[in-house]
Amino acid sequence: MKKVILAIVSLILCIHISNAQNWIDLKQNGANYNDVKRAFLNQYGSKISQFRKEAPAEAKIGKNRKDDDFEQQMEGIIHFMRWSNEVEPRVATFNGDINAMHAANAEALFKQNSTAQTRAASSWSLLGPTNTPTNGGNGRVSGVRALPGSTTTLFACTPAGGIFKTTNGGTSWSPITDAIAVLGATDLAIDPTNTNIMYLATGDGDAGDARSTGIYKSIDGGVTWAATGLTFTTSQSKLLSRILIDTTSKKLIAGGNSGIYTSIDAGATWVQTSTLAIRDLDFKPGTTTTIYAGGYGANIFLRSTDAGATWQNTGTGLPTSGTQRVAVGVTSLDPTYVYCLIANSTDYGFKGLYLSTDGGSTFTLKSSTPNILGWNSNGGDAGGQGWYDLSIAVDPANKNTIYTGGVNCWKSTTSGATWTIAAHWSGSGAPYIHADNHDLIFIGNTLFAANDGGVFCTSNGGTTWSDKSANLTNAQIYSIGLSATNANVIISGHQDNGTNLTNNLSTWTEVNGGDGFVCFIDRSTDTRQFSSIYYGALYRSTNSGASFSSLYTVTGGGWVTPWLQDPTTAATLYAAGTNVVKSTTSGSSWSNISTFASSVGTIVSIDVAKTSSNYIAAASKSILMTTTDGGITWVNKSTGLPTGVSILKVSYDLASSTTMYVNLASYSGASVYKTTDGGTTWVNFSAGLPNIPASALALQSNGDMYCGTDIGVYYRATNATSWTSCTAGMPGVPVRDLKIFAPTGKLRAATFGRGIWEMDLKSFTSPPSITITSPTTGSSFSSPATVAIAATASAGSGTISKVEFYSGSALLTTSTTAPYTYSWQNVVTGNYTIKAKVYNSNNQTALDSVNITVKFSNDAGVASITTPTTTISAASFTPQFSIHNYGSNTLTSAALSASVDNVVKSTLNWTGSLTAGSEILVALPSVTGYATGLHTFTATIGLVNGATDPNTSNNTLQSAFTYSACTNSFEPNDLSTQAATLTVGTPISSQIATTTDVDYYKFVTTLASPKIRVTLTTLPADYDLTLYNSKANGTIGGQIGASANGGTTNEIIVNDVVTAATTYYIKVIGYNGAHSTTACYTLLAETNSTNYVRGTNQDASVKNNLVNANSLQLFPNPTDNDVRVVYEAEADGTYDIALIDLLGRRVLNAQQQFIKGTNEQQVNLNTVSSGVYLVRISSSNTAESKTALLKISKN
Repeated sequence: MKKVILAIVSLILCIHISNAQNWIDLKQNGANYNDVKRAFLNQYGSKISQFRKEAPAEAKIGKNRKDDDFEQQMEGIIHFMRWSNEVEPRVATFNGDINAMHAANAEALFKQNSTAQTRAASSWSLLGPTNTPTNGGNGRVSGVRALPGSTTTLFACTPAGGIFKTTNGGTSWSPITDAIAVLGATDLAIDPTNTNIMYLATGDGDAGDARSTGIYKSIDGGVTWAATGLTFTTSQSKLLSRILIDTTSKKLIAGGNSGIYTSIDAGATWVQTSTLAIRDLDFKPGTTTTIYAGGYGANIFLRSTDAGATWQNTGTGLPTSGTQRVAVGVTSLDPTYVYCLIANSTDYGFKGLYLSTDGGSTFTLKSSTPNILGWNSNGGDAGGQGWYDLSIAVDPANKNTIYTGGVNCWKSTTSGATWTIAAHWSGSGAPYIHADNHDLIFIGNTLFAANDGGVFCTSNGGTTWSDKSANLTNAQIYSIGLSATNANVIISGHQDNGTNLTNNLSTWTEVNGGDGFVCFIDRSTDTRQFSSIYYGALYRSTNSGASFSSLYTVTGGGWVTPWLQDPTTAATLYAAGTNVVKSTTSGSSWSNISTFASSVGTIVSIDVAKTSSNYIAAASKSILMTTTDGGITWVNKSTGLPTGVSILKVSYDLASSTTMYVNLASYSGASVYKTTDGGTTWVNFSAGLPNIPASALALQSNGDMYCGTDIGVYYRATNATSWTSCTAGMPGVPVRDLKIFAPTGKLRAATFGRGIWEMDLKSFTSPPSITITSPTTGSSFSSPATVAIAATASAGSGTISKVEFYSGSALLTTSTTAPYTYSWQNVVTGNYTIKAKVYNSNNQTALDSVNITVKFSNDAGVASITTPTTTISAASFTPQFSIHNYGSNTLTSAALSASVDNVVKSTLNWTGSLTAGSEILVALPSVTGYATGLHTFTATIGLVNGATDPNTSNNTLQSAFTYSACTNSFEPNDLSTQAATLTVGTPISSQIATTTDVDYYKFVTTLASPKIRVTLTTLPADYDLTLYNSKANGTIGGQIGASANGGTTNEIIVNDVVTAATTYYIKVIGYNGAHSTTACYTLLAETNSTNYVRGTNQDASVKNNLVNANSLQLFPNPTDNDVRVVYEAEADGTYDIALIDLLGRRVLNAQQQFIKGTNEQQVNLNTVSSGVYLVRISSSNTAESKTALLKISKN
């Protein structure tokens, strides 16, 4: 799970609970939701006001904050709010009873899946994400297990998507448990003597979001599954964490929050041998009679010496209080070794790493610092997520080398006495792997990590990691948005893994961070896309998803904030928090269109009628408000809807502004309600639906509709009296969103645990089509023009109702009969988009467009200037510029002139033949008579074809140039590797021409003990001078002299202590961007065998420069292209240079060898978008890390 900033703006601090139990324990033990919420508020209530201040500002700039102290305070709220968003509306009908909700879910899913293993051909197909999204992750994985004897056949346990299997080490995966009622999977045990026999621990053993239904068994390698004798109902709130199989006796041992169970008859019957909550189980290597258990809560460490029949609290030396969870590690290299990794119960950070060398009888504390369960790469922060992710693995090659999993992965080669970071959630100070490592396991010599982003592995001790999630399609998706025209373009909002985008249905990219919620694509153009994160933070992309910028934060926005595009006007958007807001500028500005009473609550769903944008519906969990006048007045339309049942979604019918549908979180046959009179009366529209909440609704233009429920999709044909299931081929997971891609008749479903799926619409009517036959695109006309427009159209499945012709968005005419034509008269000059739109009797449409230009007959202009531009060094130049024929007639003559500073210097009467739309480069007679300095050059066209040009807007074009007698012949020499070679004793002239210009030179002396003097004179501005020696390989070495006098005072360096005949380097730079575009400096390097005489200004102290100021500087800042990084290194070594955006993503990364002292590096920013970035330079060798802000502003 990525660490992100939340905006907690809607929580109300409830009553204080004295000695309140931890909300996490209450949640996992199935307490009433209202008690869990009160405990949560009791624990985090004091921080809510801080979050209210911090989060909106952070969300507004879209920042993935790296402040780990703040992150650890946020983490409990993140987990609670995700869970609460799902559970609160669903337990309302049960008065907060979570167990009743789970039982109802399981019952409905069991009924649906009762024939799942004999299903006919699938009607659904998986769309993706079928690869790990670039910059992101797939979804949460609880554990990884291997087929005994194999390192390539692996199984991934996921808490919301079941078990996935790979036979190629993670290159590809496929699900194997879709027929099980509860798709959560925590652990898998495989019989090593018969690998077709497998035992599955169901549920979500870490977060508890999916309750366990017990242990399932397969005897055919996972093809089919059946319940064993250990079965639970989800209302019992049981969680299983681990299952072991005795390779000799085939005895099974399983454990979880309700204790430990054993079976001696292959799972047919089970005996509970302990009631103490545990989270981990391991055999003592070499024997199956001794078993260790890592406890949960006050149960620290249990040991059985009789194969699990009895258990004892053992472990002298372990803490006796303040513990939350324990992970156990053992090694076959020394069976007496037992490691215990313990999270504390205060803030779930690192309690300690304990080691027993006598088989668990006594333990010794090896370390309690650094905080290896926190977020910081140095372990210097507090807190963690030890209740949620805690794991340990011992290296099979060294009993003293261990790895631990929490938010990050840490490594110790000293049995836990000392630690180094092995992998980090953001890649800070260590290789990147996704956050929240639930399981670490060695398979062969490869260490696998299961986390909230998928499966990662390392085969070299953590030096590098590989993402093995591939097509592990377990994404938990809240929302999807479709292109209106391109079937391959989909945007989707994911829990843990941001907003993701595909343009080809093959590769996906995480384009915005945080938890991704409601997202959509502008129906008029794929270049404009929209996404959102928690509490009303809205984002927009104007470059097809390449980058997103913060757009607006909705006041009072919920955890998932609803927003959408107007069905008629593409630039109009709506969003809702405590009120409905509207934008008519694609989100650039917003205004309230409602003033709801506080009793309405936070809006969870909005919709706008397709037939009239004046009709808007906004629903909170309990109240539906509607307007028929665009928001001027609102009316409560909740009467007639079920009371005590939460509203999940409101939708207008496609053909009526008074027909609406409301989706509800009902478990009693009331999941969809309908009104045909604008909400005055309502009828139950749920016949045929399972007794389960329904979150999504998709409507077809022919009246058919599809409903997404917590166990799949249901279909209702036009005029049908009930819904029918169309879940065949889709796993029984919650469907959170449904969208129809009309051009190809596809229904697309966003599932919460198994990605995006697609099926053909049940009744697909082909749309109409239309083609403009005249004019053709690119046609040109003379003003005033008469444009003959003609189109051919076909009706598709219906009949043609009408054809409309447009100029842009302006309607020209409507035609109802063929032939479809229009004569457009008196069209003035300009560029036009002509559109033809056809409607058929099924209310389907199609559109075609062409682009034309209407021009003047005679119209010529200056298109570009070739000479002069930038700097010239001669006293004369030949003006050259291109003239373009913008008119419709052929250009045969033009009067041209060239001016310098508004004084005409050269003229030419050009003649020739230049056809419409063409251009030609023309040279005029030479220009002379200008002084040194900056000048304005103007190219002008006068008469064209012997007459006055009717369009003078393009007749002139200007450029700036600088006349300088100074030449800069040594460029490029901005880097030491480009240093120009000097001849000792021979002065040279050169130029610092820009604010970022740096000049490097080198010279060689053959004197055995040379004395060196370097002088920089004739300075036009404040320049600085530095002298360096060289390394053995001839590259630049350390600084041995510097001169940085103020103003234009000469700079002189004298070094009389040099002892080697070698290469030396010189750097000339403008202080604070000082430069001259017209004047040169003079540089002279001299050597002698005797000392030079020093002047008072020679080798002066550096003024306000890097040595005495900041150790990291950026020039220029802001920049529009490259940036020069100047860094004062503490030692020689390899340094990382990273450019990080405000969502915490690395957009550039490089390594550079620095020497101790001042170093410079030019960084190219061509591929980086405008914005504010963090530049970070760090070294793992010296623990250096410096940062600076950089602003990039590109035109």
